[in-house]
Amino acid sequence: MLHGTLTQTDDSEVLIETTADVIKPLFAYADRLGIDEFKLNVTEDGLYTRFVDPANVMIGEIELSETAFETFEADETEIGINVSNMMTALQSGRKRQTDEITLSYESQNMTTTVVRDYDGTTVQLQRNFMTIDPEDIRDMPEVPQIDYDATAEVSRLLFGDLITEINNFGDYVMFRNCDGGYDLILSENGDVGGASAVIKDCISGNGSVESIFGIDYIKNGCKAFATVGADTLHFEFGEDFPIVVSWETDTLSGMFMQAPRIRED
Repeated sequence: MLHGTLTQTDDSEVLIETTADVIKPLFAYADRLGIDEFKLNVTEDGLYTRFVDPANVMIGEIELSETAFETFEADETEIGINVSNMMTALQSGRKRQTDEITLSYESQNMTTTVVRDYDGTTVQLQRNFMTIDPEDIRDMPEVPQIDYDATAEVSRLLFGDLITEINNFGDYVMFRNCDGGYDLILSENGDVGGASAVIKDCISGNGSVESIFGIDYIKNGCKAFATVGADTLHFEFGEDFPIVVSWETDTLSGMFMQAPRIRED
């Protein structure tokens, strides 16, 4: 279902009229991944951003397609987003409701308006705040091009549940297949014990691969995938390579890349 419009006036004002279901996941995705600020690009194809965390461990990417709007008319525009400010401004907009949300941006000034019903009474909530000069935000990171040895398709709910199940003993998770087989093995080990989970027959590719990753980033990724409503996660990984998780919904698509931990010899 299409919700609302995005238009741009001659004086460069960007006006978005939509609902919480459409617009909130764009900012919540970055928030769940621990990102404080990013450059939001308004393009002819939609709203797009790519960002990197301060430690340079994780790269995230998300795009809200122009097909989410009944009307989408905009020139190329870059907006510096403070994620905390935006999440606060949109918090009263309820998902799966008819709450109307308007974002009006002009000259580094953002005005958000939420119109919602309180037991039969209509209330309008408005906030105004300065955005960030895009020049003061890190450039969008380059994504390394890697030929991966293995790929896997896994249910988002299943993956999130398994990460929760094995997260008891350490601060990392190992992704591997067994002797070049088709089972994805997730494992965690610590000083007092370990845990593992096997997802049967989900891997495509050749050869044995094994990499370890900080589990806190993976858990944040699980929260981010849930907030956008992804059903299926597509994994790409290799021997001590970064892991890439991509996903898509009817109007959103995105990517999560995390660098592996360097293993001690």
